[in-house]
Amino acid sequence: MLQSSGSSVYHGLLGRLERRFSGGLSLLASYTYGHAIDDSTGTNVTQDARNLRADRGNSDFDARHRLVISYVYELPFGHQKAIGSNWGSAINAVFGGWQLSGVGTFQSGQPIFVQLSPSSQNSYTGSSRDRPNIAFIADNRITVTTVKPVIENPSDKTVYLARAAFSIPLTGNFGNAPRNYFNGPGTNNFDFMVGKNFRRERLNAQFRAEFYNAFNRPSLNQPNRFVDAQAFGTITSTLLQNRQIQFGLKFTY
Repeated sequence: MLQSSGSSVYHGLLGRLERRFSGGLSLLASYTYGHAIDDSTGTNVTQDARNLRADRGNSDFDARHRLVISYVYELPFGHQKAIGSNWGSAINAVFGGWQLSGVGTFQSGQPIFVQLSPSSQNSYTGSSRDRPNIAFIADNRITVTTVKPVIENPSDKTVYLARAAFSIPLTGNFGNAPRNYFNGPGTNNFDFMVGKNFRRERLNAQFRAEFYNAFNRPSLNQPNRFVDAQAFGTITSTLLQNRQIQFGLKFTY
C-alpha cells in the first residue's frame, strides 16, 4: 500500500522592537529564531519507505536566524526643523525636505539536501532521495572520514562542500548522510532610499532614489548537492540580484 503522508513541526521565537524618536528618526527591528522540522518536504519520495524517521530533518525552507532592521530618518534641515527654520524659499527648496530610509536583512543559510542524482537509483527501491555516506569506502570497509563536509574559510568562495567527505554507498544500500543536515551560505542585504519632499499647500511631491543591494555584495546560492555530479559542492549562481538603482517621482494632492 502506498499513501501520501507527512509530519512536520515548527517552533519559533519572535522579537520586535519599534521606537519613534522626536528628531524625525523611526526604527523597527524584528528577529526570528525558529526551527522547522519535517520528513516530507517537496515531491520526492522517502529514501526508505520502511523507515520514515530516517528522512526526518530540517525543512527545506528552514532558516534558524532572521534579523530585519528598517529605519526612516528625516534630516533636520529646512522649515520647521532644528536647522534652517528661517531659510528662504529658494534655500529651503534645495536643502530642506530630505529623507533617508533603508532596510537591512540578515538570514542564516537554508539546508542543503546532499543526495545522489535522481537518475542514480543506487538502492533499487525507486527512491529519488538516495543519499550518500559520510565516509570513505576502502577494501569493502566503511571508515568514518575526518574531512569536514562544509569547507571552512575557503580561498575560493564558490567551493562549499568537500567531495572527499562523502562516498556512494555499496549498491543496494541506503546512505547514512542525514537529510538536510548541512546549511548553505547565509545572506545579508542592504537597501537604501534617498528622498526629497516638496510641499506647497495641497500639493506634495517626492523624488526618490532607491538602491537595492546597495553595496553590491553577492549573496551566494546553494551549492550543487548531487555527490555523483562533476560540479558537486560548487556554487554557480547568486541568490539575490546585483545592485539595482531606480528613480521615482510621486505626487499627492
